[in-house]
Amino acid sequence: MYGWGKKNPNLVVNGDCGEEETKRREQLEKEQLEKQILQATKEVLNFQTDVGLSVITDGEMRRNNYIYPFCKTLNGFDFENQKEKTCRNGKWTGNLPRVVGEVSLKKESERADLSREWRIAQDLSSVPVKYTIPGPLTIADSVANCFYETDEEFTAKLAPLINHTILQLVAQGCTYIQVDEPVLARYPHKAEAAIKNVETVLKGVPDHVTTVVHVCCGYPQYLDQKDYEKAELSAYLEIADFLNNSSIDQVSLEDAHRRNSGQLFEKLNKKTVIVGCVDVSSSRVESVEEIVRHIKDVLQYVPREQLVVAPDCGLIMLPDDVMREKLKNMVAAANSV
Repeated sequence: MYGWGKKNPNLVVNGDCGEEETKRREQLEKEQLEKQILQATKEVLNFQTDVGLSVITDGEMRRNNYIYPFCKTLNGFDFENQKEKTCRNGKWTGNLPRVVGEVSLKKESERADLSREWRIAQDLSSVPVKYTIPGPLTIADSVANCFYETDEEFTAKLAPLINHTILQLVAQGCTYIQVDEPVLARYPHKAEAAIKNVETVLKGVPDHVTTVVHVCCGYPQYLDQKDYEKAELSAYLEIADFLNNSSIDQVSLEDAHRRNSGQLFEKLNKKTVIVGCVDVSSSRVESVEEIVRHIKDVLQYVPREQLVVAPDCGLIMLPDDVMREKLKNMVAAANSV
């Protein structure tokens, strides 16, 4: 603080002035960051709209992770003193935030308003913006539980807290809400309990809101990696009945980087299926003709009115030009079938 006084003799050198200057600079940095986030969000929304997507996302520009921003709205987590844990059914080891106390909602003044995050994006878009939120099982597998006796107890505590945020989204006007439960494919034996928790997560959501659950076989660590360990191909078949008999409207599945059997789609006959037709882990651009063949293959098992075409997962690894070509070809293929 005193350094400012030495550089500028016109500044009064005292603690209060230094604190005020620090606050002013922090506020300016905060405002500048907000402008950058808004600009990036606009670009992502416009990009998707221009390509021709009918339901889009904000690109999660305000998040550094798809799981932890929600966790930071809760008490009970320690993000500073992390613990090593092996997760994803033994496929990945890393240092993770710890659960050190009872999970509960932070005071409203202390937690980020995630529904506002969606509202800001939707106000910038002429088409519906979908909001994604992590599910209980995925959260539990992404942190180190040092408080609850079992993960089953932990996930049961998380579900109504996630539901609170989802109902806030509904109150703001969000009509597409996706619960990300990718690790269902890693732990198919936990599917029954996991889907019950998802039902709690979505409790009270009105019929006009489309609810989605996304399941994933796994991401590589870098683009075009071929040797990463995916979940077992049979996992989707093991969890399909639980998904099909739930109140969830749509089930989002990867189908590009590894094709699923017709039996899986037959098992999901009560649901709208969002089928991944673009491999987001590969820089190879699928042709329109290739995607058309893919869609027609799935249409043998899924009625047209119950099929939605999408990329496998998020597009974070793809260069902008590759991303654009993949999505343009996907939209062209969907419009031509």
